[in-house]
Amino acid sequence: MLEDFQELDFLYGLLRPEQIAQLSLRWKGIVLDSLLEDRSMVRTFSKDKEAGRELEELKGLQAELSRIPHGKDHASRRESILSDIGDFQRKMAARTTVFGRVRSSSDLTIDAVLPALAGGGMLIDFLKFRDPKMQGDDSLFYGACLLTEEGVPVFVRIPDRVGIDRAVDDIHAALRSSNETLLKKALGKLGEKLWKPIAAHVPTSVKRLVICPEGKLNFVSFATLPQDSGAFLCESYQVAYAATARDPAPVQSGVQHKSMVIFANPDFDNAGDGIVSNRLALRAAEVSAFGKVRLPPLPGSERESESLAKTAHSHGWNTNVFLGDQASERMMRSLQDVDILHLATHGFYLQPEGPAPAGSRAIHLEGKAEHDAPIAKQDAKVNPMRASGIALSGAQVTFKAWREGDAPDPDNDGILTAEEVACLNLDRAWLVTLAACETGMGEVRSGEGVFGLRRAFVQAGARNLLMTLWPVRDTSTAGVMADFYARCLSSGDPSGALALTQRDWLVKLRDEQGLLAAVRDAGAFVLSSHRAGSVPGATDVGAK
Repeated sequence: MLEDFQELDFLYGLLRPEQIAQLSLRWKGIVLDSLLEDRSMVRTFSKDKEAGRELEELKGLQAELSRIPHGKDHASRRESILSDIGDFQRKMAARTTVFGRVRSSSDLTIDAVLPALAGGGMLIDFLKFRDPKMQGDDSLFYGACLLTEEGVPVFVRIPDRVGIDRAVDDIHAALRSSNETLLKKALGKLGEKLWKPIAAHVPTSVKRLVICPEGKLNFVSFATLPQDSGAFLCESYQVAYAATARDPAPVQSGVQHKSMVIFANPDFDNAGDGIVSNRLALRAAEVSAFGKVRLPPLPGSERESESLAKTAHSHGWNTNVFLGDQASERMMRSLQDVDILHLATHGFYLQPEGPAPAGSRAIHLEGKAEHDAPIAKQDAKVNPMRASGIALSGAQVTFKAWREGDAPDPDNDGILTAEEVACLNLDRAWLVTLAACETGMGEVRSGEGVFGLRRAFVQAGARNLLMTLWPVRDTSTAGVMADFYARCLSSGDPSGALALTQRDWLVKLRDEQGLLAAVRDAGAFVLSSHRAGSVPGATDVGAK
């Protein structure tokens, strides 16, 4: 299915705008949407034993995969499981009907999206394509399909995809090296090459932009892009994100149980259950990267949890806060019936461009300064769902054990990879907040978004996912989160709450400390909504 989608790239320059919009609406992200829809329908139509058996089989394969270590001795089994999972997913995506009804992604029309854009909204659905009449890098374009409540799509060709992607990389490099000159130049390039062609087609009535990224644009904080006036884009528009063109509306609360769970400041040095006797066969790149990781305590995240709990109580929410050795992987795996899950800890992505800034919630290298050489990049064959994750209680002990070739209990080793996250039960999760570093990073696959924590939490059931695109500071993050939740719990609109909070913090920090501080400390946050998986007529907890 993904291969079929990629083969259509070159057609985007030839089709009419309404054809492009319809094509993206029906096929972009279809594999993940199909998995979510089938899982939802199994819950609704629980008497269908065959469908339930198939999904349980898939869940079992994913769980088994998350426990198999890397290494030649295990390669054949891993490849076999990956092949089985891929076959299953393609079969699900290919079915046009299930349980006697047409799959929702197969019969959606543009008209179905328009109500969500009422009142000044514009959907900007990005695509990648190549022009067959051109050669080399010149043939590579981004495209943007623009749609307002008027229902007449506009397609914008955006040249120099290679240059735009390079500017995205430069932004991340500038933030890691605290290079404000490079940051300003790269943001300016994106403003000129990416936003300006779109701005010419934005009606004056538009006040809200819903971004559906593609490719490297998944790692752009559009709120921070400069306009011709020099102002941030978020100063003129409320910026929101959606996983696909089918998901433009923020999911309103209407939460019935109001259950919030918070994990903060885990005890990374907690030995937990000790070391399992078997040895772990890790690739050299993993040992090099993970073996040198250090995880400083995060006292700011504990203060953040205290403030958040008070805010939640004032809005009638029940909260459970897990700190220290209680902030464990085992506790995470046992979660059921959670409406909001907040994770304030270290995050990791195994292919960073350089070492993490001091005081951030990213993984650090022992004995390394901020200006030292970057972490060795991960072997390209490593599943991207293993290359990203979050650190919980005992994670530092696990990193040390891995370096020595030992393996703590994988069910409670403190390292919750994206692969393991996908197996969690977060079906009732209205909002998941990953107040850690680089939780929005991962491997991009055309038409299917980012494979990493983004995909994993959506696959586990999260409807709104708040994440970060680069290392965030422990101290400033607490302030941003406090303001976000105060707005979010009052309005029931997480996307709108983040847009307003981010705007205020970006402007405040820019005026007080400059562009670098503003983008670094307030620009990293993005919130993506995903509505796939619901069944008409079924109880949809978390949505009005």
